[in-house]
Amino acid sequence: MTGTKSETRSLPTSVTDPRKPYKIHDEATLDLRLAARWYNRRRGGLGAEFVLAVDAAIAKIVEAPRRWPPFAGARRYILRRFPYNIIYRLDEERIHILAVAHQSRKPVYWGHRR
Repeated sequence: MTGTKSETRSLPTSVTDPRKPYKIHDEATLDLRLAARWYNRRRGGLGAEFVLAVDAAIAKIVEAPRRWPPFAGARRYILRRFPYNIIYRLDEERIHILAVAHQSRKPVYWGHRR
């Protein structure tokens, strides 16, 4: 016998295309930069840690974009260490990162972003 069941893996049902491309909205990039700058003012290097946390979150979203539940017409990934959400929408072609949103900010200020 040449194969075992352990060699055959299937993706979880939430993983539709682990290589689905994504685009970060210009205003989401601005959200990220402003927040990173704010964190760096609080403690040197903390802004870089924030950016790394956002990068890791986006990697998880790209891996399984339907894993996180719908939220106000989009989807929301909640960062653990920082009080921020990654807000994104899906279409047939890609993932659209709409906002890096502080959890205390107006809930759907990013709603106009496409």
